[in-house]
Amino acid sequence: ALYIGPLQARSDKSWQLPLALRIDAGRWLLLRLRGSQMQSLVSDDLLGAGGVQLLLDHSGVVMADSRGPRLLGRQLAFWRQQDAHHRPLASGEQAFGDGVVRVVAVAQGTHLPLKVITARARDEALVGWWRYLAGALLIYLIYLLGVGYLLYAIRNAHLRQQRLADEVRAGSAELALANKIGRVSTWTANTQTLHWGHGAAQAFGLDHNSASLADVFERVHHLDVAMVRRSWQLAWAGEQPMDLMFRLVFPGGVTRWLSVRGERVADGSGYMTGAAVDVTERVEAQERAREAERQFRILFERNPVPFWLFDLQNLRFLEVNQAAVERYGYSRDELLGMSVLDIR
Repeated sequence: ALYIGPLQARSDKSWQLPLALRIDAGRWLLLRLRGSQMQSLVSDDLLGAGGVQLLLDHSGVVMADSRGPRLLGRQLAFWRQQDAHHRPLASGEQAFGDGVVRVVAVAQGTHLPLKVITARARDEALVGWWRYLAGALLIYLIYLLGVGYLLYAIRNAHLRQQRLADEVRAGSAELALANKIGRVSTWTANTQTLHWGHGAAQAFGLDHNSASLADVFERVHHLDVAMVRRSWQLAWAGEQPMDLMFRLVFPGGVTRWLSVRGERVADGSGYMTGAAVDVTERVEAQERAREAERQFRILFERNPVPFWLFDLQNLRFLEVNQAAVERYGYSRDELLGMSVLDIR
């Protein structure tokens, strides 16, 4: 074991440290270590302006001080306060006789009874923490801004989605109303089944939304079924769209005129799609107009009294009956080249 004696003053006002090392029984090696050699072991170059590095013996006596000889040979006050049966504090905050509070770290060699204390002024040691704190606050602020922007974007997206949903609902309601007023219905079909929308079921009083193609063709009016089958086959083969008007007999015996247009979907899915319009009222109106025209024509042609139609702008004859031809002695073609003024 190395024995370290107390510091000794020299005549030149320097100091020395006696050391003793047992060689064998009865023989010792005695040394005196100059203070300047010990002092060169400590330095505060990397500890800042308030940094201190001390070298102590096992009892806490200062053998070297990076600041100079102010504490040489003195036992540190906080070292005396430690329990003799416990090791000194490995770290903490202490003052070294100059009023500066320092952060302290203590290390002990494994082979020599020496201890090294490294201390740095607390204000200087904590300076770096402000940078970390500022960085942490900046990151936190960026995080808050990011979360705020994300919430803002989510809110805007939600509002846009709500607007789109409202527009879709409004458009769907408008489309349903238009289909109801115009009696327009959409349909899809494959090789076996025909499907139609809810609007068609309501418009035609149906309690289901699909039927087999065989049932549909059975309800086509017998005068129109050949035409419908032929048009369906051509559309399914992709040769031409299905575009025709025919009569369909609904449950209860009600016959309706439908204008149907459709074609096969080109994506190879094996479907046809299209729309059907109930044109019964239009067909009936046209039929009534034709019947009224026929009755008028009969009344006009067979009336024994001369009748004619003329243009109010130029008074030229547009049509004359047989009685007018016989009455005025001109042929029908001659009268159509004349005006009412010529007759007068």
